[in-house]
Amino acid sequence: MSKKNKTMAAKQPLVPLQRTKRDWNMWIVMAAAVILYAVTFGFEFVLDDEIMTRSNKFVTKGIAGIGDIFTHGTLFGFNGMNDQSYRPLMLANFAVEKSLFGGTAGAYHFFNVFYFALACGIFYLFLKKALGAASLIPLLAALLFVAHPIHTEVVANIKSRDEILSFMFAALSLLYVLKYAQDGNKVKDLVISLVCYLAATLAKETGLAMLGLIPLTLWFFTDLKLSRIVGISAVYLAPVALYFLMRASAMDNMFFSGDIKDLVNNTLSGAKAGGEWFASRTMILGKYLGLLVFPHPLSYDYSYNQVPLVGPSDIGFLISLVVYLILAGLFIWGLFTKKVYAYAIGFYAVMLVLVSNFLTPIGATMAERFLFSSSAGFCLALGWGIVALGEKFKFSKNILYALLGVILLLYTIKTYTRTQVWASQLKLFESGLVTAPNSARAQNHYGSYWRMLAEGIQNPQDKNRAEGFSTSIGYYQKALEIYPGYSEAQYNLGVSYLGLNKLDEARVAFEKTLKIDSTYQGALNNLAVVYFRKGDNQKALANWDKLLVLNPNNFDALLNCGAVYFNTNQPQKSLEYFERALKINPTHQGVIQNIQKVKDVLNQTG
Repeated sequence: MSKKNKTMAAKQPLVPLQRTKRDWNMWIVMAAAVILYAVTFGFEFVLDDEIMTRSNKFVTKGIAGIGDIFTHGTLFGFNGMNDQSYRPLMLANFAVEKSLFGGTAGAYHFFNVFYFALACGIFYLFLKKALGAASLIPLLAALLFVAHPIHTEVVANIKSRDEILSFMFAALSLLYVLKYAQDGNKVKDLVISLVCYLAATLAKETGLAMLGLIPLTLWFFTDLKLSRIVGISAVYLAPVALYFLMRASAMDNMFFSGDIKDLVNNTLSGAKAGGEWFASRTMILGKYLGLLVFPHPLSYDYSYNQVPLVGPSDIGFLISLVVYLILAGLFIWGLFTKKVYAYAIGFYAVMLVLVSNFLTPIGATMAERFLFSSSAGFCLALGWGIVALGEKFKFSKNILYALLGVILLLYTIKTYTRTQVWASQLKLFESGLVTAPNSARAQNHYGSYWRMLAEGIQNPQDKNRAEGFSTSIGYYQKALEIYPGYSEAQYNLGVSYLGLNKLDEARVAFEKTLKIDSTYQGALNNLAVVYFRKGDNQKALANWDKLLVLNPNNFDALLNCGAVYFNTNQPQKSLEYFERALKINPTHQGVIQNIQKVKDVLNQTG
């Protein structure tokens, strides 16, 4: 370029920098989530909420308990079991809130909503990064995700913080892997994505499924070659390995376990191999899709026998099979042309696979919380469908927003009304009688609610106490009509009879419990109590001895045996049991006093 041209170029006016327009959509999405679920701030603890919070000894330590949380299984702080789930990030979350805010139900509910809102905002940012800032789909999909009624269980149930955190970190991981691939391969972005993926798995094991979304996301929303996509995806095996290493070092069993063989929790455990096995699982997948399309009725429980097993001739199975085959065909059709709807189908399938009971049996037949992450794929497909409909028929944005508004209004009404049943244990259990009348567990839960109310009344002459036990008996009997082999309901029936001092009925109930499960420790203990009250010390001792064979450190059994031997003038034998009890609880004043009484007797007779 000549000197003259250089001079002329220098004199040209500079184009002023334009300020980037602020994107308020993320804040709109988050605000909508908070407004919709703010009502839950006053809700109580329900179902397993207390198990994960104020009944978990590690969580109650607050921040000081985080070390124990990461080195033990999820339930260890509650019941000492160290061979089931490993979700330390959720419990650590609760522990921090315990230290900072006292661990009240209101505080836990507040942060459930806060993290849900944050997850929805991050989901919007991810879709915006994937589809471009000009697309309407991210906003539509995110708002649909906020309002969808299928999420009420997760947001209103404190225990389901694991689902929220896992999805939030999964969405954040996807956002940053796209930033890495689209914005210059910055190692920082890849590292953030890897850390977030690990966090998703530490919040809940099902976060592992996100590994399938990495190559899918890179394929649909970047121009990377397949070899490069495979290379990036392979890096995510590192956090997978780290997760399993942490799990193995913390737990007695590295593999996933739970009540997978318990028919009450998972009806599918009773399915016959072959046609019934496949048909029942496929039918449930159809129910999941049906709840996404038409979320009514919703229920907190789908256990035995609310969702019965089916065979290959069942119409529900056949419809489900056809629908999923069509979805598979649409996915393959749109895979190579990188259609948004195909990605949405893939997202839905990947995030549902680990909870489908196909790859591995899990501790539930089905549950609405299992749809939380996968429903994001459905909401994306629905958002895409609204926009595609508008483009096909040349609708204006106002018409599109009106269509969205109608759907959101219906969703919001259903979400608000459904959320109310999670306000208290009583409301939730009452709802189960309506939405899951064929569930043995729902009947058992409602019976236990009334039994526990009765147990809280100290005056044995109070008529409310008797009414509570009597009411519970009716529902336990209904549970047993649905499933006669339900040991928990049979045991609870005996406890209610014992509360009414109907010793013969209680004895029969506990004996039936032991026929179902000969190792049921509560039944052995209470059967001994029945015989003790009837004055049959030998049978009482025989049952406590059976219990101590199963659990040598059962404090109550040791204490009771000591008392019986003392009352039957066998002080030396009594002392043996009391001293064993003292080793378990060295500060128990009752045991200390009993030992002194026994020693005084021995000294007098010695």
